[in-house]
Formats: sequence, C-alpha cells, structure tokens
Amino acid sequence: PVLALGIVNAGSFVPGHPLAVGEIASLFGSNFIDPCSLVPGSPNPCPTASSFPLPTQLGPTRVTFIAASTGPQGVQVPLLAVLPTQINLVVPFGLTGPDVTIIVTRGNLVSPPLRVPLAEQSIGLLSALSNGAGAGIILHIDLRLVSRDAPIEPDEVLIIYGTGMGDVSPPVPTGLPAPSSPLSRTIIPMRVLFDGSEGTILFSGLAPFFAGLYQMNVRAPSSLARTFPLVTVQSATSTSNTVSAGGSSVLDITPSTAKIGADVTVAIRGINFGPGSALRIGGEEIGVALTGAGIQ
Repeated sequence: PVLALGIVNAGSFVPGHPLAVGEIASLFGSNFIDPCSLVPGSPNPCPTASSFPLPTQLGPTRVTFIAASTGPQGVQVPLLAVLPTQINLVVPFGLTGPDVTIIVTRGNLVSPPLRVPLAEQSIGLLSALSNGAGAGIILHIDLRLVSRDAPIEPDEVLIIYGTGMGDVSPPVPTGLPAPSSPLSRTIIPMRVLFDGSEGTILFSGLAPFFAGLYQMNVRAPSSLARTFPLVTVQSATSTSNTVSAGGSSVLDITPSTAKIGADVTVAIRGINFGPGSALRIGGEEIGVALTGAGIQ
C-alpha cells in the first residue's frame, strides 16, 4: 500500500510543525514509486521536475491537498521530486482552514488521508547539509557561501534562504517561478537575529526564478558576539530552526553505536571543520585527526 506518514518543512525538517502556503515541504511515507536513483545519469532515475510550471504528476504519482478553500475534490499539488519514501512538493497558495488533508495517489493505489494543521507561516531556514541544522545557506552579497574561510563581517549585507514564510504581494501562482520585477514580498513582518542581536531586513520575499524558495537580504548587526553567530528568523506567528553563519556542521557519525568501555575509531563527516577543531563527547575533549572527509 501507499502510506503518507508525515510531512515537514524542507528547510527546518522539524516534525510536528504546521504547513504554510508557498512552502517547500517533504512528505515521507512508503511505496510512492518503484525503487529509483537520484544519481545523475543512472539507468533508473527518480522522476524530478525539469521545467515550469511544476508538474502535478511525476511518474505515476500525484498528491492532493483538501482544505476548506478547495472543496471535497481538493487541489493537485506541484511536485519537485518523487522518491520511494519521500515526495518534495510546494504547498499551494490560497489554502485556508485549520488543517489540510493530504492524499497520495500512485496509479490505482490511494493512501489513507493524512491531516496536518495549517498556519500563516511555518518558517524554515535552509542548511548546507539539507537537514535543518548546522551551517545555513547564507551568502555574501557577491554570492559566496558564508563559511569558516569567509565569515560574515559586522554591517555587511547577507542573503539568507528559507521557506514557509507565507503569503506574498504581489501574489505568484503556485508552481510558477517568482518574478524579478516586481519582486514578490512577504506580508507578515519578521525579525532576523544573530546570536540574539537583530539585523536589518532590506528585502524579504520569494527568490526570483524559483518556486517555493524565499530570500531575505539582511544587514548584519554592527557588532557580532562571535565569528560564527547563530541565526534565527522570528515573526508573531512562527520561529525558524536555528542555523549557524559559517560554523562547523556534522553530517553523520560512523559507527552510530559502540559498546561501553570499548576502544573505537569514530569518523565524523561534515563541513567547516577548521585546523583547530576540537571534539567533545560527554563534555570531555577527544583527540582528533582532521582529514579531507572530516574528523577521526
């Protein structure tokens, strides 16, 4: 059977949050499509959107959202990619109601309904590791990624990417790219905090030429408490996940378990591990060897 088990903001990946219109979301479940590969050039590629407007069917798979504003037939959702256990999609603009019912259809197979609350905003910041944690997708104005080798400076203008920031003006049809002129701006006011100090928002809205992606141009505070501050976006209705502006980020740890008292070599993969990186486990600093792939 096709099962839709849960859906998260594709920026934050925090479970249990409501959905917001215009948001890129990741729906998790099972049997959405036959086994396939995301490796470029593979003989059995997973279906992905390749043009605008975004398709409402990829392979044999469609997703329907039913809300107070759609009537019982619902609305077909623009899709970005379909994997066996994950569907990336854009939540349609115009949905209203306390919640939305999600149904996945694969050919003649139909999933049981999944009900999820709706909110005006459900802010998620994108991270470099695509897991909602660690270093954020934060760019210098010349489009260089903020990193350990290129940290932010006080008062500089940065570009921060996220999703789930809600309605925009002028509106953009769901599944179509946002225009560059006029820019489509968010309606609900927000704040951007760098270690608790507020930056100045110069622009907040849909990123031009993309669907579901939001962009904030922000001037950093005139003073920063540390080189790699933690960044959070807040509004009256939502608080984002927290990402770092160029700090170290852990992708995975191998092995994932070890016996108590055993000597074990642990490999930690990630980004922005500087030459002086330290590893602490249970508050105790552990000696490490830095390699091109991470810390050992």
